[in-house]
Amino acid sequence: MTEKARVYGDRTCRQCKGICHEGSWRQQVGRRKGYWCSDHCLRRHLNERYKKSCQEVGLRRWWEVEYTDEKFQELRDEFYEPVDVIAP
Repeated sequence: MTEKARVYGDRTCRQCKGICHEGSWRQQVGRRKGYWCSDHCLRRHLNERYKKSCQEVGLRRWWEVEYTDEKFQELRDEFYEPVDVIAP
């Protein structure tokens, strides 16, 4: 496994608006990377995006579509990377 990336400075969690710390997550792609302070905040973010995408394609009963822990880990590992945010 590769070493975690280190980011120096203050980063704000996109979900809870708290300050990120060691063990945070960030997007792997894009110029403006988003940061999440924990697995819990990242899971909430992905749940909201999943709900929105289901509603956009016309699934009115989105809560009946299975969203498992394995699916969350697959999405997390594919699109996000662990990072340690070190505040000055």
